[in-house]
Amino acid sequence: MQPSDFQTGSAVSSAQAALDRHARDLAQRFVHHPAAGIAACFGAGLLVGKLPILRFVAGAVRLAIPLAPAALAVVGAARVWNLVGPTRSAPVTGPARDEGEALNVLLATALAGRESYGRATSKFEGEDRRLIEHLRAVHDDAVRHLKRAVQDAGVFPLLGNSPWDGLVDQLTQVVGGRLADSTLFPLMLAAEEASVRAFENALLDASFSEEHKTLIRRQLLPRAQENVNSLLRQRSQAQPQLVAVSP
Repeated sequence: MQPSDFQTGSAVSSAQAALDRHARDLAQRFVHHPAAGIAACFGAGLLVGKLPILRFVAGAVRLAIPLAPAALAVVGAARVWNLVGPTRSAPVTGPARDEGEALNVLLATALAGRESYGRATSKFEGEDRRLIEHLRAVHDDAVRHLKRAVQDAGVFPLLGNSPWDGLVDQLTQVVGGRLADSTLFPLMLAAEEASVRAFENALLDASFSEEHKTLIRRQLLPRAQENVNSLLRQRSQAQPQLVAVSP
């Protein structure tokens, strides 16, 4: 440090100490002599009125004083609104919400399949009825798993359109006979194949978690494929066997 810097710092410290000392002395004089303090304030007011720049400042203050209550009211209302008003949070579009909606689509398909087979059971007898009951049990198991998955994703289970809608409409027109010969059979097969494709697409969908993909891969997809194979076997067994006739 240069000697000049040291001397400058000492001078500043001495000046600050002197100002503090004079301020304390002035405050003590106001305390001990209140009349003199009032007179000093009055004199300062007269000085403000004499100097142009100080008159301008005083006028601005007097003009702002009537507006102060309204300004404070506006500020207070704004602060209250920030406390009790609705928060502008970002919409929930994270992976959990997307996955829940995708799971709801699968759930709607499983529910519609279970309902359709439940109505179709009374239309058939024997082996056909047992097959329909088995198909319905597969969908009932899928409903149970998918409902739990939808709830785990934080979404309320909802119904939607599914490939089973046409099957429900056809149920009122079925009067009996063999299942493979009825108008229901091609609709049932198409709906089951659509369910298989839906599960296969879910395995490629990034919105599904690995846990739910494992459920689909190990449980739901194999059983849906089993339903398709059961219907194909039923159709092949119902077809007339061609007997080769030797000349």
